[in-house]
Amino acid sequence: MKFLSCSPTTSEHTSPLLLIVKRQAISMRFAATNLLSLLICLSVGYSAPVSDDIPTLIVSNFGAFVSVKEEVRSFVSFHVKDPRPDYYFETNCTFSPPEVDGRNTIYLEGYIRCDTSDLRWATGFAWWMGEDFLALRRNWRTDPDDNDYPYKTFVSGLTGKVDPWWNGSRIGYCGNVTKTQAGTFYDRTTDWEFPIHTIMS
Repeated sequence: MKFLSCSPTTSEHTSPLLLIVKRQAISMRFAATNLLSLLICLSVGYSAPVSDDIPTLIVSNFGAFVSVKEEVRSFVSFHVKDPRPDYYFETNCTFSPPEVDGRNTIYLEGYIRCDTSDLRWATGFAWWMGEDFLALRRNWRTDPDDNDYPYKTFVSGLTGKVDPWWNGSRIGYCGNVTKTQAGTFYDRTTDWEFPIHTIMS
């Protein structure tokens, strides 16, 4: 019986050219290791600080149904909250495309306001959903005493297009997909964080 070894064997009659090639390969490997160590040290030493006061919106109780039948309407529903004490606000966002629209989809080309009352646009939320993302917009007043409409301290914060991982390997950690004859239902089992990365005044 022969046992195969994982260690390379060295022939007694190694040619001088092969020895030179091996020495060069060892030298290059040593240099690459040193360079990698130097880059790691530099990246650690000059890493950019992350701000602790980045506004983060929290989505909970998320559910969305994408219908494949015209007689069964698609819909999306979730709760969204801005937990910052100075700008605290929360509401429910629900949407189902109207039958007169002719399009039974929740994948739209722009933001939909969660609350369509006259002035809620100035302090509320809006959402935009695609097949592989959800994005949020939060409007607020930077001066709480600015109560005269139209508001002069109105700003709008935008999140990125956050991947819900419906089709990824991580779906078991945060979401469920249920397929039926009428369509597919998606839901999240944990809170969903949406950091705001752009603020416009």
